[in-house]
Amino acid sequence: SIITYRQAPTSRVSVTSRALFLAFASLCPWPVLAGSLLVPDDVPTIQAAVDAQVDTILVRGGTYPERPIIDRPLHLLGIGTRPRLLGLRVHNTNFWGTPPTLSVRGIDFTGRVNYVTLEFQPRLLTLQFSQCALDSGLSISTEDAEDIFLLELRHCRLKGLSGGRVDQILMEADTVDGRVAWETDYPNIRDCWFRGGAGRAIELVGY
Repeated sequence: SIITYRQAPTSRVSVTSRALFLAFASLCPWPVLAGSLLVPDDVPTIQAAVDAQVDTILVRGGTYPERPIIDRPLHLLGIGTRPRLLGLRVHNTNFWGTPPTLSVRGIDFTGRVNYVTLEFQPRLLTLQFSQCALDSGLSISTEDAEDIFLLELRHCRLKGLSGGRVDQILMEADTVDGRVAWETDYPNIRDCWFRGGAGRAIELVGY
């Protein structure tokens, strides 16, 4: 694999430490803010939990034939055996919370994960994925780089084609089995394994 840098990378990543979550204190770095639901015990689908306006959604292991839409700050956590979803769609429409962050941990996505900016505001979002499999890649579609202040991928597996324009990108201990292309002025990439073949594994372009 070939790693191509088209602009000298500069690290400028801000990662906020978080309180531990209830019974998962030793496992999960995110707090419960206003309420939580457990899928499928409390509600049958992840989308139903999202629509219920809680801040933390716990998902038991299993296969969920859905591709939920998330348009607000949320902590989405898989517990036990990692659950599998068809994909994920993220819009910026209602990310008015503080911080404007979507955190996803311990969930596998068989289909594509997409972020799309639909409104001029809110901006400066943070998207965090940890211990996730993105088997069809991650697509970021923004109006400008500062729509997404930070995209953070930790201990994830990426297949297919991933790319988009963000202000800052952090990739740590990820396995990349496909191609990655980020348009960013502030990349921070460390301890990743690129095994996508003889072609270009990752491309970084300044905006």
